[in-house]
Amino acid sequence: AGLHDMTINGGLVARMDNSARIPSCQALSRTVFGGDFDSRSIYLIDPTHLPALRAAARRPVVCGVLDGVGVCVTADSYAGWRARAALD
Repeated sequence: AGLHDMTINGGLVARMDNSARIPSCQALSRTVFGGDFDSRSIYLIDPTHLPALRAAARRPVVCGVLDGVGVCVTADSYAGWRARAALD
């Protein structure tokens, strides 16, 4: 992601603030399942949700499994790095 000017929304922390984390995760879930995908982001998704995300997308997306992890990206962003990792 970093090599292609994209973001990954994730990380590990020693002390998690659930009062901040839960609303943030819920908002991101509503955004993605509502069909809004940022072309600068790679979305790591439970593979069982990939069909629903493809159907909800408001713009062309490419979803697949990469190293056992479900991944969705916009089709235009994927065009820049598709030679490095096949998703479709």
